Amino acid sequence: GQYADGDLWLHIPRLELTLPVLNGVDPNTLKKGIGLFDQAQLPGALSKNSNVAIAGHRDIHGYEFYYIDQMEVGDPIYLRYQGDLFTYEMEEQWITHDRDWDPIKTRDYSCGTLHTCKPIRVASHRIFTMGRLVEITRESDFPESAAVSAESSPPAE
Repeated sequence: GQYADGDLWLHIPRLELTLPVLNGVDPNTLKKGIGLFDQAQLPGALSKNSNVAIAGHRDIHGYEFYYIDQMEVGDPIYLRYQGDLFTYEMEEQWITHDRDWDPIKTRDYSCGTLHTCKPIRVASHRIFTMGRLVEITRESDFPESAAVSAESSPPAE
């Protein structure tokens, strides 16, 4: 089926972020929020090798991933899809050049990968944050800490 804006929601407690995931990562879509890569998979079974690859801006438009570099190994990353809650645990974060698309390819396990630019205001490199799928809770919502507003604003200059 065709992916529609908001079918998937992302929640990152450490960043106090709760956002709908839009369809695509073209400039117009990313002006409005975070987007799902066309090549990405949607969350699936624990044994299925899906990589839910999502991109967002750090320093323009919504600043969704401004603080992504403050995430730590073990941090939970939640995705909600078709009523189910997918819990990912951050495993690694790394920097690569802007033409390296390996991080959004499938692996032999289910994971989610967040993609944004680095350094801020230059965008010559990319910072990837990868979480491994650890739990699927059927028909479940985000944990209580998700009652955070989706309004994120950049820090004062």
